[in-house]
Amino acid sequence: MRLLRPTCAALLAFAASLMATAGSLPLACEEAGDLTPDAGQVRVFEGHPHPVTCTALSADGRRALAGMTDGAIWLWDVDSAKVLRRSQGPKEPITCLAFAADGKHWLSGDKQGLVLSWDADTSKEGHRDAIEGLLFAKNGKQVHLLSVGGGVDATFRRWDLEKCVEIEQRRVSKTTAHVYAAAIAPDGKCVACGYATTVRLWDTSGKELAKLDGHKGRVLCMAFSPDGKFVASGSKDKTVRVWDVAGKREFRIHEGHKGAVTSVAFSADGQRLLSGGDDHTVRLWDVNKQEIHCFEGHGGEVTGVAFSPDGKFALSSSHDKTLRMWRLPK
Repeated sequence: MRLLRPTCAALLAFAASLMATAGSLPLACEEAGDLTPDAGQVRVFEGHPHPVTCTALSADGRRALAGMTDGAIWLWDVDSAKVLRRSQGPKEPITCLAFAADGKHWLSGDKQGLVLSWDADTSKEGHRDAIEGLLFAKNGKQVHLLSVGGGVDATFRRWDLEKCVEIEQRRVSKTTAHVYAAAIAPDGKCVACGYATTVRLWDTSGKELAKLDGHKGRVLCMAFSPDGKFVASGSKDKTVRVWDVAGKREFRIHEGHKGAVTSVAFSADGQRLLSGGDDHTVRLWDVNKQEIHCFEGHGGEVTGVAFSPDGKFALSSSHDKTLRMWRLPK
């Protein structure tokens, strides 16, 4: 187990590109657009002793991770729904998880800013607050880890995973405002941060690229599209907003959640978007149009969402102590 100790406020969406019986729709989902019969829950991963705070799928879709409030991480075999490994980090809530390209190793970040690489046993100090985002980035023949911290830290850091050392550190915010959510673009050249109701885009030198206003509540989650052209943000105002990065403007507003939007993720082709909320639902959106489908089954706030590599299934985590797999409509 390798430990990298960062100084920031929550862990961001990690880019692993280096990388469901169908049920009836509940009242909370009655306005969903497509009621395709084969869309619904296909599998429940249960037995976690504590609320699940985040999840991740491997690049081949065969393994899933569940991070918990006590710092534990469970590795699941998706097909058999069997636990392959139980790991325990420091007793801090896990804020994000990411698989390496080989699917055999993974990273985790916790609320106190500790990054752990689960394939070694060294450690390094870093962020001062919760990790908000992680990304594997290729630099020639080397694979670097990029991280961004939230809270009062608001720094972007580059790590040499082999030597377990920090190579670069830059502050991506010139304000003292608290960062509540963050994400790193797939090419590692842009960072999006959520400050209360505002989204700001920065390049990794610390230069501000755009200020995006529109949310009426605190920004809680963010994710870049695979091509980096869009960034999605979820908020306490119950909306998902998609922003045009190059145009520096709001591209689309998606409404439907009955409570705060707590997690977002793009599909591999960038055409679809998943969101999870404290209304216990997972919702599927056409990025350009409207809500496609709403899934209910969780008994608590949805804390993480992810697409399978082929875009046919979705995985979600929840404070109800489960992971759930959903078959998506075509």
